[in-house]
Amino acid sequence: RDSFKVSRKDPNATAWSNPVTVISGKFRVRPDIAVTSTGRVFVVWDEDSRYRYRYSDNRGDSWSGTAIVSDDTSAGRPLLAPDYQGSMWIGYGTSGNRGAGHIKAGQMVAGATSFSIYDLTPEKTDKTSNYYADPTITVLPNNIPVVAWRDVERGIYYAQRDPDTGNWQRSRLVGGNSYGTVAITSDRDGNMHLGWSSDNSGRYEFWYAFKPFNQNWQGPIQITNDADLQANVSISQTSVDYAYGHMVGE
Repeated sequence: RDSFKVSRKDPNATAWSNPVTVISGKFRVRPDIAVTSTGRVFVVWDEDSRYRYRYSDNRGDSWSGTAIVSDDTSAGRPLLAPDYQGSMWIGYGTSGNRGAGHIKAGQMVAGATSFSIYDLTPEKTDKTSNYYADPTITVLPNNIPVVAWRDVERGIYYAQRDPDTGNWQRSRLVGGNSYGTVAITSDRDGNMHLGWSSDNSGRYEFWYAFKPFNQNWQGPIQITNDADLQANVSISQTSVDYAYGHMVGE
């Protein structure tokens, strides 16, 4: 809890490298790691109610100083997603007495050292109504970032950035109560996979939706059907002859 370490495994290696300490000496939680298309390695985490990060330009052998993603108070786990042009994207939620329950995304372009921040829920003016939470982020092969999240009592949302205007186009996929992380990912063909937990069936079960590239969403379909509380989805994908989504949760 008081240090983060990274190891690297090269494509032809048979073992992981010896761990390198990214940072140590203080209580830190909820790390994530990702690598840009140019090879810059990022680690982000939650510390003292702020999202912080370091990066490495030599494959993790040494690390930059610690910087703050933004002055927003943290809520949940920050998640990273690289694009195909050297940028790193981050998606996160906010808390605190001011600006609670917003969903934000940040971009650090190749060669930069700080994030440009975008508020995807700018209409929210207080901390009680429309409490947005638990986002994840992915980037399509055409370098369009997409963020998905939940409104605790009003359903599942997603937003993607218009490549021409830079504006974020937001939509609600489905209504109802939701619980835990909303997970989104995309494959090499631009298809999107989305998973979440909802009580639309009468109890909290896993749900899934699929969006072929440049087409409408298909679903949602209910994945589980038992008496247990299902929550905190993670999702991945494979694309060979068909596009497959893979979900796991608790």
